[in-house]
Amino acid sequence: MLARRDIGAALAIAAIAGLSCLIRLPGFTEGGFASHDVGGILYEAMLLRAGGLPYVDAIELKAPGTFYLATVLAGPEGRDIAAFQIAANLVAVASLVVFAALAWRLWGARAAVVAAALYALHDAHLDSMDANYVTWAQLPAVAAGLCAAWAATWREGHALRSRSLRTWLLSGVMCGLAALCKQPSGVVLVPVLLWALCPPGRRDVRAGLAVLAGFLLAHLPVALHYLARGQLGALLGGYVWNPWGFEYIARNTTATAPTRAAWELVAAAVHFLALPLALAAFALAARPRGHAPKDISHVPAASPSAPAAPAREHASKDISHVPEASHAVAAGEPASKAVLPVPAASPAAPAASAREHGPADSAHDFGAPPPASAAGPSGHAPKASPHVPGTMRFLLAWMAAAVAAAATGLRFYKGYWLGVLPPLCLLAAAPWGATSPALWRRGRVRFLVAPLVLALTVRAAWALRLTRDDRARPHDEGARTIGRWIGERTGPDDKIWVWGWHLWGVHAYSGRLSASRVYKTLGLLTTTPDDTWRTPAGAPQVLTEGPWAQQLLSDLAADPPAFVAIGGTAPKHEFPALRRFLVEHYVRDHGLRVGKVEIWRRADR
Repeated sequence: MLARRDIGAALAIAAIAGLSCLIRLPGFTEGGFASHDVGGILYEAMLLRAGGLPYVDAIELKAPGTFYLATVLAGPEGRDIAAFQIAANLVAVASLVVFAALAWRLWGARAAVVAAALYALHDAHLDSMDANYVTWAQLPAVAAGLCAAWAATWREGHALRSRSLRTWLLSGVMCGLAALCKQPSGVVLVPVLLWALCPPGRRDVRAGLAVLAGFLLAHLPVALHYLARGQLGALLGGYVWNPWGFEYIARNTTATAPTRAAWELVAAAVHFLALPLALAAFALAARPRGHAPKDISHVPAASPSAPAAPAREHASKDISHVPEASHAVAAGEPASKAVLPVPAASPAAPAASAREHGPADSAHDFGAPPPASAAGPSGHAPKASPHVPGTMRFLLAWMAAAVAAAATGLRFYKGYWLGVLPPLCLLAAAPWGATSPALWRRGRVRFLVAPLVLALTVRAAWALRLTRDDRARPHDEGARTIGRWIGERTGPDDKIWVWGWHLWGVHAYSGRLSASRVYKTLGLLTTTPDDTWRTPAGAPQVLTEGPWAQQLLSDLAADPPAFVAIGGTAPKHEFPALRRFLVEHYVRDHGLRVGKVEIWRRADR
C-alpha cells in the first residue's frame, strides 16, 4: 500500500503534468508549423510513403527515426501537421512523467516532485519548436536513464540478475531510439554504458554488452529496410557517417576561437538553465562527504531484536565517517556489501519503516527508498546517500555528455539544451540539496539563496508565458498559402522545387514531392548557417561550383518541376545558371503574392 506522502507526491506530479499540457495547449489545437524542421520531417515521411528512401532519394543530414514516426503519426499521407503536433505534445508530457519516475527511483517522492517542477519550468521553453527532433529524442533518452536505474538496482540481488540484464538491454534500446530521433541525443549511451559496465567497486562486462546489444537492436528495423532495398551503404553514409554533417561541424569549429567557444558555452548554459544550474551547484556544494561520494546505498536495517545503544553513542555516530565502509569500497568490495553500523532505535522502528517504504529492490514500487540508514548530526536527511549504486557518477557523466552534445556546431541554440535538463534537474533535486528541509532552516540559506531561487523561478515562469503566446501564433502562414495554391493547380504526380528553409512546409501542405534530391539547400547549395543562440546569421553564399549545384541543375533538367518557389531571402541572383534555366523554361506567376517569394510556373502548363 502506498504511503500517504507517496499518494500526495503522485498527485502533485499529475498536477505538474496538467500545467505542462496547458502551456502546450496551442500545439493541441493550432495545427501549424512551429518549426520549419518539421517540414523536413514530413517531407521525408511523404517520401517513405511514396516508396522512396531518405539519403537515397533526398540528401539528408538528420537522423531517420522521426521520418518513420511521421509515416504513422502524421495522418494517412504522412503530412498532417496537426496530428503530428498533437502526438509530439503527448510525447513531451510523457517525457515529463517518465522523468519524474526516474527522479522518484533515484531520490524518493519529495525529490521527484521538486525535479518534475523544475523540469516543467524549462522544457516547453527550450522545446518551443514543438514537434522538432529534440521533442521525439527526449522521451527515449529519459527512459534509458530510468531503465538503467532499475537495472542497477536489480543487479544487487542475485535472484534478479537475469531481470537486470534484460533491463540493461532495454536501456540500450532506448539509447538507440534517442539516437535515431536525433544523433546528438544518442550520447546518453555513454553514461548508461558507464553505469552498466563499471558499478562501484567492480566490473560488469555482461551488463555493458547488453547495453551495446540493445543500442544495435534499436537500429535493426531501419537497417533491414535499407538492406532489403540494397541501400544499406546509403544509410551508413547518411546517418552514421554523414560528410555533410561533419563538414558543418568542422566549418563552425574552425571559425570560432576556443576561448570564444568556451565563453559562448558558459553564457548559453547560464542563460537557458540558470535555475537548475544554481540548484545543482548548491546540491553539489552541500553534498555530504565520506559515504556519499562512494555511492554506498544499501545499509542493512537494524534487527528488531538488536539491543538498544546508548543515546550518547547514538548522537555521536555519523555514517559518513565509518572507516569500515571506506575500506570495503577501496578494496573493491561492492558498496552494497559494506556493513555499516546503524544507530539503534526502538524495536518497532524498523518494522514501521518497512511498512512505510517497502523493500528498496521492489519491482512494484518505483519510488521505494533504501532500507533504513542513519543521519549525521549535521541535520542531513537519512537519504543523503544515493538509492542506487553509482547514481552520482551516472548523473555527472550524463550531464557532461549532454553538454558536449549541446556544443555540436558551437551554435548553442536553446533546443540543444533540452538534453542537458534531465541530469541537471536530478542533481538539483538530490536529497541533501534543495529538497532537504534542514538546509532551508538555516539563516544564510533563507536570506541569500532563497531570494535568488525565487527570482530565477519567476524568470523561468515568465519565459513559459512568452513561449505559450508564441505557440498560439502560427509561423507558417506563407507556406500554408503557397502549398494550398500549388496543390490546387497540380496533380498528385507533379513535382515542385522550393528554395528557402521557411518554404519546406510547402511540400506537406501541397502534397507534392521535390523534383530534385536537393530539397534542402543549407550546406549544399548555400553555405552552412553561422547564426548562434544570440547572433543573427550572416548573408548566405551560393556554392555555384560545388557538386550539389550541378546535381540540382541536372535533376531539374531531367524532370522539370511544375512550379518553383524561391524565398525572398534566398541569394538567387548569385546563381546565374538557375536564373537562365528558369527564364528559358518557366514564366513568373503573379497570381499569388506572398512577401518577396517568387513563384515560377512551367511554360507548357
